[in-house]
Amino acid sequence: MNNPGTVLSAAPRGVIKTKMKRRNEKYWIVNKLDAITAEILIYGDIYRYDGCVNASDFVKELKGLEKSCSKINVRINSNGGDVFEGIAIFNAIKNSPCDIDIYIDGMAASMGSVIAMAGRKVYMSRFARLMTHKPSGGAWGNADDLRRAADEIDDCEKILSDIYVSKTGMTSQKVSDDLLNGKDVYFNADQALKAGLIDGIYDGAKVEVPETMTDFKEIWSMYRAQLHIEDTEEVFTENSTTIILS
Repeated sequence: MNNPGTVLSAAPRGVIKTKMKRRNEKYWIVNKLDAITAEILIYGDIYRYDGCVNASDFVKELKGLEKSCSKINVRINSNGGDVFEGIAIFNAIKNSPCDIDIYIDGMAASMGSVIAMAGRKVYMSRFARLMTHKPSGGAWGNADDLRRAADEIDDCEKILSDIYVSKTGMTSQKVSDDLLNGKDVYFNADQALKAGLIDGIYDGAKVEVPETMTDFKEIWSMYRAQLHIEDTEEVFTENSTTIILS
């Protein structure tokens, strides 16, 4: 994938190869802050692959914390990932009996921004970025296969739109115009607050990002430095028709 983003599997037959990076670290940290308070760090890509944040691990950790904690802080620095892995994480946060707030420490891009919408309250570092965009992708097969793949992309866009509508109070049309308009749409903290995507701003570790910088790779690389990510090898996975939000 040229631009990191959301991957989801659709029904049409056919196989394409999706290029993923395997990392030699697991960006998954759970801290117990006190007897009733914990934090979970979603620091990395959201996929079911090794070395990534995945829904299975997240839900297990969350369920374990729910037994003893009433307050959980989820901190995000992610460029996104798989739509349905992200939806599972979103639902686990949204339906938790715990009081869960979200803190955007660096980048909350693509599916990372969707997960952020699950918090009771969402806070963003003054020096962080949030990014939204439409799902896109590709499929291999006959014309009917491609039409079904396009329908799946449309359905997934509707899911994402409903989540943003619920958080911001925007109309579906405004979400389409402002958040899912075919471009990578970046928000600084002030812009995100004005748009209703977050509830407050806090000061974090300062990362200088020029306001005019809009290239995803350049912006994400600045925040990746906080994670100390080292790419060790390329992994190719085969799925029935893969759709990418890029």
